[in-house]
Amino acid sequence: MLLLRTAQVVNLGSVENDISLYTKASSPKDARISIFKNTAAKTGNAAVTIGTSWKGGSDVVLINTSTITGNTGTNGSNGAGGTGGTGISGAGTGRTAGSAGSNGTNGANGGIALLVNSTSTVKVRVNNSGGTITGGTAGTRGQGGGGGGGAG
Repeated sequence: MLLLRTAQVVNLGSVENDISLYTKASSPKDARISIFKNTAAKTGNAAVTIGTSWKGGSDVVLINTSTITGNTGTNGSNGAGGTGGTGISGAGTGRTAGSAGSNGTNGANGGIALLVNSTSTVKVRVNNSGGTITGGTAGTRGQGGGGGGGAG
């Protein structure tokens, strides 16, 4: 007996963020061949996700002729400023230098461009010959805090 599967083509023409190919295919309940033609930029923390709910035996084909890029990570926070020095106090010399400021923190990792998170029974193919798929860049490290003022 010949078993036929339905096939569909989904055009991804508009600029979008965080898209799920399973959702774009209208959450199919049967095994099918789904061909996605991406012709516009996609960005996000997982700019494009294959999806985990495909029926076993499905074929998912992504033809990318545009740009898929993960989000840029958030920047690290700046360090705190140092404590000021003590001025002359009482009869002693009491002069101390201010302390150094603390270090800034690291920026967060960049986002995933294409997350292939389907089960092993789903065939996923990507044709990227006319496009680019690039992970997001990390956020920048925060600046260190300034040193405290010296004693007067």
